[in-house]
Amino acid sequence: MSENRVYPRAEVKVPTWVRWGNESYKRTYALDLSEKGALLAAGSPLSTGTALELELQIDSGYRVKAEGTVRWCKPEPNGQFYHAGVSLRLPSGQRTALGPMIRRKVSTKN
Repeated sequence: MSENRVYPRAEVKVPTWVRWGNESYKRTYALDLSEKGALLAAGSPLSTGTALELELQIDSGYRVKAEGTVRWCKPEPNGQFYHAGVSLRLPSGQRTALGPMIRRKVSTKN
């Protein structure tokens, strides 16, 4: 089935720090990324609907801060991690930093 996305999604491996509730930040990776969503590798399952605070390290070490909500979570095929689909909410200034990086990665893939 073909996916219709409004925002381009780039396959990446972006260091990401995630926090929810009273937890401290945990380091993980965003495996794909758009201006409105991300696929995260998680060490443990995340409940659907969980509110997250994220920091994504993009080009040159710059960190983009975002809020997110877990939309789904399932074990990855090899069972070592979980994949979590997260919708992102970025302040406009942060979206300005993230958008060009995503477009570069998408254009070099095609």
